[in-house]
Amino acid sequence: GNLIPPLAGTFRMGLGKFLRFDLLSSVLYGGVYVGVGIIFSAEVNTALEMLSEISSGKIALVVALVLILWTAKARSRQKSVAAASAV
Repeated sequence: GNLIPPLAGTFRMGLGKFLRFDLLSSVLYGGVYVGVGIIFSAEVNTALEMLSEISSGKIALVVALVLILWTAKARSRQKSVAAASAV
């Protein structure tokens, strides 16, 4: 993204040539994701159907577990930083 325009300027690439390559890469980049979406659309629909069957209580339980694990990891990290700075 942000690296390519200055790099093109460094190599003194003309604006027209740069815009052609930029258009081509944008079409390829977007086309790949659209193609993957088309190929796996049935699997995505199946996954969405499975998710719709899960109750909100189960989703809340998973979110709570993730938050607990995240908090424990953050506290562990703070303790290790504090111990390292005390030395």
